[in-house]
Amino acid sequence: MAKIDHILEGIEDERHQRALRWFLDRKGQTIYASELDKYDDHKLRVVSQQGIHKPKVIDYALTIKVNTGSKYEEGEELNTYPDGGWRCRYHQFEGSRQNKRWEEAAPNVALRNCLNDQIPIVLLERVVQKPKPVEYFIHGLGLVTNYNSPYFMIEGVSNNGQLLTYKDLDTDSHYHLNDNYQPNEVGERERQQRLIYIRQGQQKFRSRLLDAYSSSCCVTGCDVREVLEAAHISPYRGSVTHHIQNGLLLRADIHTLLDLGGCYISGDYKIIFSNIHRHSGTYKEYHAKIIALPHDASEYPSQAALHAQEEWAKTKFDYS
Repeated sequence: MAKIDHILEGIEDERHQRALRWFLDRKGQTIYASELDKYDDHKLRVVSQQGIHKPKVIDYALTIKVNTGSKYEEGEELNTYPDGGWRCRYHQFEGSRQNKRWEEAAPNVALRNCLNDQIPIVLLERVVQKPKPVEYFIHGLGLVTNYNSPYFMIEGVSNNGQLLTYKDLDTDSHYHLNDNYQPNEVGERERQQRLIYIRQGQQKFRSRLLDAYSSSCCVTGCDVREVLEAAHISPYRGSVTHHIQNGLLLRADIHTLLDLGGCYISGDYKIIFSNIHRHSGTYKEYHAKIIALPHDASEYPSQAALHAQEEWAKTKFDYS
């Protein structure tokens, strides 16, 4: 387990850090929605009409709201513990348009950024409904520990400030994941590094990759900062793996494929997609393309890391 204060100290935007500390100080309190609406720290606001709130001035989601017990709830599950910790399964944002890739919607990307960089999120639960003045209970801060579309998994902070990362992977009889989740996925998430690890230094790692790759996906050239992710070539094993040569700046969907073994970067810096993915309309044009590399050769991806990732990927998909 890790202390939340240590993680907050690493957040670069001071407004973001102040907002999270503001909620941390009010953990366990009930607050009027009007008070939340008034919060404004140099254009950083803490709530909006959407369930997932991403302030305009940062790349991350800041608060999520649940409305347990309401007929409008979207499948969220919230469990609380005597030590003040909590665990929430939260449904991603989905609008009214049909046939849209909701994984790429801005609120979901912002919440995935919290997952990738291990930035805390605030959980608010509506406890008083209209027509009375709306009130929210502040469950406090938590970390997004998993994303298995359409659900995010979020683990809360206890009263003593400890991060409860899956309760050491205990089995909680009161907790039920969505039907698509299989327990053996836990091993796969170790490869994806999206469960337990507290990624100390991840934010600086992403900043270095943004600089090295000129804020563009090294495969697609996408320069939309909100959908660019810092990908580890070799699995995350502590701060030592935040080495620039163990990183790639990738668009979110390609990062996911890399983590799943659906693609790899060859020793001659070409992206190779598995048979099933290279023929799709989305990835066909990128198959066997040489990726963009940093200007500084000392920041090129590690050959050893690339080889290991290639060997692993070939155990997951057919590349013949």
